[in-house]
Amino acid sequence: LNCLYKIGAHNPEFIKLWYLKIFSVLPSLIGEFKTIALRLVLLHASSIPELYMKLKSARFESILHHRDADTQYVLLQILYSMRNTLDEAQISHIVAETSSVFSNQHPSESCRSLYYDLLTWVYDEHKEMRNVEALRLNLLRGFNDSSETMSKKA
Repeated sequence: LNCLYKIGAHNPEFIKLWYLKIFSVLPSLIGEFKTIALRLVLLHASSIPELYMKLKSARFESILHHRDADTQYVLLQILYSMRNTLDEAQISHIVAETSSVFSNQHPSESCRSLYYDLLTWVYDEHKEMRNVEALRLNLLRGFNDSSETMSKKA
């Protein structure tokens, strides 16, 4: 995976051949290998067709609940990068899944920051979702974040 990552950073065409394999082994990877695999996906997230469905088949929900903040952060970066391609049902699913993991109690400030960026984008861009309770509740929780930077951001 390390070799694929280094090659993929410089040669996107080569790495396209490996995406199916990466998504198939992603659920079984542990630790740093899972993070590296997600970074490979992040490198070319905009060029992967049906990325949401591939992440869903790789059980991204369980990756969100993974305890490693680096892995969670990379997955949040992927979700944030594909935000413009998601439909309302997919966004609702992501908001529901992320709300149980990322709150003002999450130990990683960078994860909370990106999470609030994602929620703010949903609130601003999808006016029809402003009444979704999980979205409003988590944005309000952001105001009470223990970090002053986060509470101002939310």
